[in-house]
Amino acid sequence: MRRAAFVFVVGSVLALVGSASTAWAAVPDDPVVVEAHPPAAAPDEQGEQGEQGERDDRITFVAGPESEDEPLRIHGPAGETDAGEPGRVEVSTRQEVVVHEAEPRPVWWLGLQSSAALSPIPASGRVGREERWLDTNRFRACLYPHQGRTCGVVKGFDFQLQLFKAAGTHDRPRIIGHLRTGYGAGRVSVEPREDGRRPGDATAVQYLAVPIQLGVTAYAFPRFPVRPFGGVGVGLDILRLDYARHQQPRLRDITGRPSVEVHVGVEGRISNHVALQASVMQQWSSWRRLMGVPDVSTTALTILLGVTVAVPTQPLQAGGRTTVVRQSTNTVVR
Repeated sequence: MRRAAFVFVVGSVLALVGSASTAWAAVPDDPVVVEAHPPAAAPDEQGEQGEQGERDDRITFVAGPESEDEPLRIHGPAGETDAGEPGRVEVSTRQEVVVHEAEPRPVWWLGLQSSAALSPIPASGRVGREERWLDTNRFRACLYPHQGRTCGVVKGFDFQLQLFKAAGTHDRPRIIGHLRTGYGAGRVSVEPREDGRRPGDATAVQYLAVPIQLGVTAYAFPRFPVRPFGGVGVGLDILRLDYARHQQPRLRDITGRPSVEVHVGVEGRISNHVALQASVMQQWSSWRRLMGVPDVSTTALTILLGVTVAVPTQPLQAGGRTTVVRQSTNTVVR
């Protein structure tokens, strides 16, 4: 009975103190308002009342505001401490910042591919007088055919101005467009007739071809650094022919011949700035026909070994960032 009476008295005093402290805490601009506990239900037994009174003295809870403009209302005992100091509210806040980084925005890249053009078919550089159709596989590869020097395997150089879209240095492109040019050259000697040469017979032929083609190349794998590829190109070959003739002046002719090419190969892309390629290209073109001399076509099989250097046309971007702030509040009433 004494314990129950003591608890009842303490509960009544705390309720009066809480009501008085409500006015102290309700400062107009204060984001935190301290209020007393809501009244508890009437106890059925004396033991339950005593237990509830002890719980009210040590349990606090937070009632969140219904809107952002309202203050945070804290329900719990408030008043003076045992030392006679006014009660206070301590609020600790923890913030967690989560940064989501989006994919970089793709930009256009401009590249230059330089390749050595090699002749895979050994050619003797000599044909018979009866042969009227000469494709460039029959010519001996020569970088300077009019001088008859630097002849062997290399028949010229191939250049591609490339354009592709990628989001970064290691975002490997799947499709690349290109403008192809360069040059290829060679020479061939024509054997005389059995009864000797006649005036006007061709004794040697030299060619120099400059391709101008638009094409596209597609790659098999999106991420693997070593990737097979294939493509096609269509355009013109600017063909220059130089015929040496028996007992007659040289015959020179420059014309444009429609041409098409297909190519397959493999690429090792170190990054979008530097890549290495090895490919095989088959080209077909229309024949150039001239009276009294062999017809010539730049139809040929070519091996290309090259390197590509590329730069972005605008600064690369790291992508947008989204910040999410999660806030939790711990409140202690003393």
